[in-house]
Amino acid sequence: MERYIRGRQLLKVVRSSAKETSSTTMNYQQLTEGRRDQIFAFLERRISISDIAKTVQHHRSTVYREIKRGRKDNIYCLNEAQMLSINKLRTARKYRIPKERVDFIRHFISVSNNIQHLSIYLGFI
Repeated sequence: MERYIRGRQLLKVVRSSAKETSSTTMNYQQLTEGRRDQIFAFLERRISISDIAKTVQHHRSTVYREIKRGRKDNIYCLNEAQMLSINKLRTARKYRIPKERVDFIRHFISVSNNIQHLSIYLGFI
């Protein structure tokens, strides 16, 4: 009986530590062009979404979301999905350069042709 109680206590400890580690932030990765190509090929062969998700090593909901986004006339279009992904990356906020910085750089270049000074100054910002 004592052995059973210790086993249950150990199980509780393992479960509680698993809950603590699972509450960390999620890491999302975008699907690559190769993964999209795999999804497209599997859909043409009429393989189930669950099997596709296991093969491309992404969650089933990720595959469903990709199919939903890349649809054109209710058919998954590989080229459409890839172009949407590229456009999304191009317009992402984290890659935008603020207008004030662009104006400053243009002004700095018009006043001084020394690019080294500009790179030193921008390193301090």
